[in-house]
Amino acid sequence: MKHTILFSCTFTAAALTAGTVTMAPTGRYLAVPVQNGVPKILLEVFDGGTRVAYDQVEWARGATNWTGSLDLRGFAGRLLEFRFSGENVPDISAADLAFADARFPAPKGQYGEAWRPQFHFTPPLGWNNDPNGLSYRDGEWHMFYQHNPFGVRWGNMHWGHAVSKDLVRWTDLGDVIAPDDHGPMYSGSAVTDHANTSGFGKGAHVLVYTAAGKPHTQRIAWSLDGRNYAKWPKAAVEGRVDANRDPKVVWYAPGMFWVLAVYGEVEAKRHGVSFFTSPNLKDWTFASNVRGDLFDEGRFLYECPDFFELPIQGETGTRWVLTAANRQYAIGSFDGRTFIPEATRLEQTRPVDGLNPVYAWQTFSDAPDGRRIQMAWSHFDTLAGGRTDVMFNQGMTLPMELKLMRAADGLRLARFPVKELETLRAGKATRLAKFDGELAEVEFVCTPVADATVTLDLRGVLVVYDAAKKTLSVNGRATAWNLDARGQLGLHVFVDRVGLEIFSCDGLQYLPMPEIVPDPAKKKLSWRAGGAKKPVREVTERAWRLKSVVR
Repeated sequence: MKHTILFSCTFTAAALTAGTVTMAPTGRYLAVPVQNGVPKILLEVFDGGTRVAYDQVEWARGATNWTGSLDLRGFAGRLLEFRFSGENVPDISAADLAFADARFPAPKGQYGEAWRPQFHFTPPLGWNNDPNGLSYRDGEWHMFYQHNPFGVRWGNMHWGHAVSKDLVRWTDLGDVIAPDDHGPMYSGSAVTDHANTSGFGKGAHVLVYTAAGKPHTQRIAWSLDGRNYAKWPKAAVEGRVDANRDPKVVWYAPGMFWVLAVYGEVEAKRHGVSFFTSPNLKDWTFASNVRGDLFDEGRFLYECPDFFELPIQGETGTRWVLTAANRQYAIGSFDGRTFIPEATRLEQTRPVDGLNPVYAWQTFSDAPDGRRIQMAWSHFDTLAGGRTDVMFNQGMTLPMELKLMRAADGLRLARFPVKELETLRAGKATRLAKFDGELAEVEFVCTPVADATVTLDLRGVLVVYDAAKKTLSVNGRATAWNLDARGQLGLHVFVDRVGLEIFSCDGLQYLPMPEIVPDPAKKKLSWRAGGAKKPVREVTERAWRLKSVVR
């Protein structure tokens, strides 16, 4: 992650030709003044003729919206050449470059922005998209993520890094891997090498990622302390076509080897997932393909595969689950080399107006107690409405626990907000009518009659169940919705400053609405039912005020 803003320092340097400055950094970080929306320029850093860093940056020509921090660890005191090229390159001299030993501080009031969620993860500064490298290690949850540290739009991909003790309160640690001569750093996964199969050291934390050059290659970086990561110089899996990307690695215990699932073109004009195996995370052998759609027909198994085994709740036995970036997934069996689907094109979320409000689902490796915890990229555009002065864009869903359950139509994934979210509750639960606050967790259960309508008013956001149509709508945008096996409507809703997430039907229905914005002037909750003389019975309702994790 990259940070902000005013600074003073001294340096020894001399400006050379236009667009080039040669100087010795006096600190680990170079300040990058960002002005949202200006033409990007290419910033390259050379050490003795070798390029050691490069980034596409929206270098401020006028007022600076925020300040990023380019990590130049290990180069303090060395004479470096900073080259600036591109459209309308400003006249940059040594006097315009500043350094510090710590990331430049965030601006005052950063997390109080009107568009900043208060208990969903967002990048301190810059753009984020896919979660990467989700893993648990030595008492910490690690979340890496696709990050543009020098702009609030997609591009310039690094891996940001945040850690948490409880899955709820995250500490951002900055970027750990940056673009290099093999390309930008695209998505991937992380594992702990408990047995030191790689030779990096027992318990090494290994990141497996796509370097998005031409062709794409799958590469690895590793760390023994969970903070400082070194890139292994060779490609783990050479790219067969440019589209190969987003490797997911799991340990296959029966065979005592690693399995890698990677997205790509599995045959002419058809995408899907390819499986590879390895004894050491470095040397990989192709095993099999799983076919997705033709490129011009659909997106089943498109991008960001995740692959994991789950026990069947209430039964003996397990199944393997293969998910992709959008809401579809498959359930089947796996022998270490070949995945055989039993059910395909299942849906993790309810579509609303054909949109996928979240994307790039991933789960944590090595989660304690055998839990399978999932997060995804949550789409909400802070630039909506013509804003130009924002310092961040996008975020993540709540963490949720996955279970494999037997439903009326077969095995299905069920999801539940993780129990750790209960630590956000500020005081005891109240009835909805007595609630007064900004951030809320709501549980509402009732048994509706056939023509009932049930409306929750959540700080001006209307969540309406229509029993006759069997739909749930949020501010008028409807999707198909089922009652649970008992004929009950059960809604578990989290209301943030920006965004709602709704869990229902014993975990079998999930509706994220990240772009919904409750009315800032309204702090109340209520419910009502209509459509019949006695539209609902057996009503249970309660709400908690939630604490912010970023103030």
